[in-house]
Amino acid sequence: MKKINIKLLCLLLVAPLIITNSGCKKFIDPKINIDPNTPPDAPMSTLLPSIEEGLAYSTGSDLGRFTSLWIQTQAGLANQHLQYDGYNITEADVNNMWYFNLYGGTMKDLDILIKKADAQNSPYYGGIGRILMAYSLGICTDLWGDIPYSEAFRGQEIQNPKYDSQQEIYTSIQTLLTQGIANLNETGTFRYYPGADDAIFGGDNASWIKAANSLSARYYLHLGKKDATNYTKALTALSAAGGVLGANADDLQLTFGASENNGNPWYLFYENRYGDIGMGSYLVELMKDTTGTKPVDPRLSAYCDAPVQFGPSATPIDIPRSAPWGILTVAAGDSVIDYFGSPAGDGFSPVSNMGTYYASINSIVPMISYVEVKFIEAEASFNTGATAAAATAYNDAVTASLAKFNATDAAYLAAVANETGASITLAKIMTQKYIAMYSQGIEGFCDWRRTNIPALTAASNNITSGVIARRFPYPQSERVSNTNFPKTTPAGVTDKVWWDQ
Repeated sequence: MKKINIKLLCLLLVAPLIITNSGCKKFIDPKINIDPNTPPDAPMSTLLPSIEEGLAYSTGSDLGRFTSLWIQTQAGLANQHLQYDGYNITEADVNNMWYFNLYGGTMKDLDILIKKADAQNSPYYGGIGRILMAYSLGICTDLWGDIPYSEAFRGQEIQNPKYDSQQEIYTSIQTLLTQGIANLNETGTFRYYPGADDAIFGGDNASWIKAANSLSARYYLHLGKKDATNYTKALTALSAAGGVLGANADDLQLTFGASENNGNPWYLFYENRYGDIGMGSYLVELMKDTTGTKPVDPRLSAYCDAPVQFGPSATPIDIPRSAPWGILTVAAGDSVIDYFGSPAGDGFSPVSNMGTYYASINSIVPMISYVEVKFIEAEASFNTGATAAAATAYNDAVTASLAKFNATDAAYLAAVANETGASITLAKIMTQKYIAMYSQGIEGFCDWRRTNIPALTAASNNITSGVIARRFPYPQSERVSNTNFPKTTPAGVTDKVWWDQ
């Protein structure tokens, strides 16, 4: 018995020594250390809705909020946003926008989606991916100027991507849109097709082609200040095969959910940081039109959450308002109930907040709309001398904007949307577009920089010698980590991007 036990013990001790490495590899499951909650790969049907929701969230959160402050449709009332109101924004303030929201977030996922679609014979996914990549590049370059793209998303292959010029980026945007449309027009039998996983258009190719043509017109329009021939290119894009957004129902927008973990970004900000921002006085007073030349804008109650009451009190109350409206004085013992905003940089409170149309938990975040398309047509037509066409497009744009909010007001439309080729002006077009594009701070910021309409004045607490900010500073992470960061590129918030010069 002892002999048998000794032999068995010897075999047990020797056995591990004679197992080869290949035997170990066969025995140990290679998936044992993979976290099931963070899979190393995802199908296109999972990537697409995540990309769309992430991109819409980024558009409506910090990116849209900061730019809304600078064009004074919103106002900073307290804490960091009062400082941002005065253009006191640092390279650390934009790190998350760049690294997590855009380059390390949706844009990286878009690059993966496009490559997967090409490799897996799924051009419709590739078409949507290219259109959304063009949109993402537009956001980045319009806010920062020169940005990485041609060498971006290469991982270990290129860890320090070069910066492409804004002019090159704009060429890439149009190329992506053209390629995206071509993908969506392909016919045949493919491996995968987007459907319900497309949270915007449900996999409808025709809708995506309309959106792509509309975006093409937008980005040609942006370059009109640099080269006037781009106005003609914008009009050409509006008449391209496949059409453009032709009704409010066609809009490229994302509707958020009814729970906190997928709620609208404006709603979530007001919920978590109530009192930090409110309505901007310039926009509110413009819509109230205290000069008395037209009726109160019927969209005001959709834009603002509630009227504010001042008084009655024992002493007069001065309510500061944006120029040219000055100060409203409420006499002792009197009261006033109305919509009010804060002048830029004043931190004046109480004011109305953003209304429920854009700031409910399940509100939309628009990316490009039929209303914007009509304003693009109006501006491009006006700048090419086709004033009658400009007037018609402008009237259609204002009418469609009111309809989006179910704001029917014949008197207002008769006063505002009744232009002719002889009466239409660029100031009228851009002022009404400024109102209509409320909540879309990024595009409103582009419009203001291109035209200087409306005539805004710098925030009272500005740190820029009275100059309104015209770009974002580059993020600290790029300056510190990317050896190809262009050290000579201006990063000050008052410096102009290429197309703004």
